[in-house]
Amino acid sequence: RLASGDRVRTFSSARAEVGFDDGNVLRIKPDSLIVIGDLTENVRTKVRKSSVRLLVSSIEADIKKSVVRGSQFRLEMPTATADIDKARMSVEIRPDKQSQVSVYSGQVDLDTGSQKVQVTDRKTVMISALREITKPENLLPAPQLTAPRSLETFPSATGGVSLSCAWNPVPGARAYRLEIAGDRFFDKPVVSRDDLRVTALDLAPAVLGTE
Repeated sequence: RLASGDRVRTFSSARAEVGFDDGNVLRIKPDSLIVIGDLTENVRTKVRKSSVRLLVSSIEADIKKSVVRGSQFRLEMPTATADIDKARMSVEIRPDKQSQVSVYSGQVDLDTGSQKVQVTDRKTVMISALREITKPENLLPAPQLTAPRSLETFPSATGGVSLSCAWNPVPGARAYRLEIAGDRFFDKPVVSRDDLRVTALDLAPAVLGTE
């Protein structure tokens, strides 16, 4: 059981999930470090105050709507705080102290001390090391893969397979990222290509595990 001041660190290829008594969940990705902050409950009013400090981290959060008015869940980033009433979201804290906050559903109130921004459904923002928040931008949907087919198998006697990958274009997308891995969490991708300006790619043989 975690308490205020406890740290949760995940190393390469390791993940952790932190569950709170009120049903809130943090999913912590590899190479992350968080510190459990305030965990209090008023005995009389049942108002809960919870906070988590994110250092260099990549997390996903599923925060439930509290049934007790005045309860608060806060994420503390290097240059801002995020107060969450109800949301599914992700936060990435980079080594240069830039933060990216993406809200898939719900609402998150960001405060840098000099700037306040509300981020809602399907929006994302960047927070600079100088505490500047960018204008919220729309989160684009994930591309729909057309090749290879779902559950398609690739037998190989050499330990490697050649793949032809293709996906439907996403309106508004400037570029795509393609990753192929042998594990379901994609912690160890064997192929990683950024800034692709095409919607199809033929790949040389790669060694894959079991999907």
